[in-house]
Amino acid sequence: MLTHVGLFEGSGIPSYIAECCGMKAVAWCESDLCCQYCLAKLFPGAIGFSDVRTADWSNIPQPVTLLTAGVPCQPVSVAGKQKGREDERWLWPDTIRAIESIRPSWIVLENPPAIRLHGLERIAADLEGIGYDLIPKGRDGRFTPLCVGAWAVGAPHKRDRVWIVGHTRRQFESSVQLADADQAGRKERLRVGNHDATELTPVIRSRWPSRPGEPQHDWEAPRLIECGVGDATNELARRLRSRTNKALLRMAGNGWVPQIASIIYTWIVEVENARPNL
Repeated sequence: MLTHVGLFEGSGIPSYIAECCGMKAVAWCESDLCCQYCLAKLFPGAIGFSDVRTADWSNIPQPVTLLTAGVPCQPVSVAGKQKGREDERWLWPDTIRAIESIRPSWIVLENPPAIRLHGLERIAADLEGIGYDLIPKGRDGRFTPLCVGAWAVGAPHKRDRVWIVGHTRRQFESSVQLADADQAGRKERLRVGNHDATELTPVIRSRWPSRPGEPQHDWEAPRLIECGVGDATNELARRLRSRTNKALLRMAGNGWVPQIASIIYTWIVEVENARPNL
């Protein structure tokens, strides 16, 4: 069984997409009370933690396939003072402690682009230091962070984010080469040990949705949906309605782009399912 642990989980998008892709959410960590309520309802069988700094990870069922984390972005966001590691909200040391304790097979981290200037080198060094191989890699063989935004999946806004993907070296050695996209999207080619992706079953290939203004692919879900923020609270008192809507908007604003997470998760699941055929 493939399993998922989500740190800084927010409203539950990382865990929800993981379950949509065939994983089971076994644990989450989130400090926001409103988000905790949502997570407890969405994943009643998962272990919940409220503070990454004091959490005891020893009770999480092993092995864990994937751990995801959106380390709080305020210390590196261009909207803040960008103190980075000097900011008291910089929780990367607690995140690496959790990763080292849980030892997931895969990790996926998400953060604003400013992380490349404030903390990325430390993050990469720490992960490689405890045995994780980071992908994708550039032509020089060094880790090159992947920066992809909501625009890449057809959204009318940019929302660029840096995505860090890593796996444990002890399982297998791999390298991923990401080619630039043509109009149909981005293609990925994987080598696991001496095996080419075309030799694996199933063939490992990620499909990127069409870009803004382009016709959607047949396999894409419709993009235009009606926003429900505010609709469910119209019968409440105005003050309570305002507070509820603000909480919902905060949860949505801090969340991951589900379509991007789904593409990465699907690729990981396909790699994991292909491993017995190696």
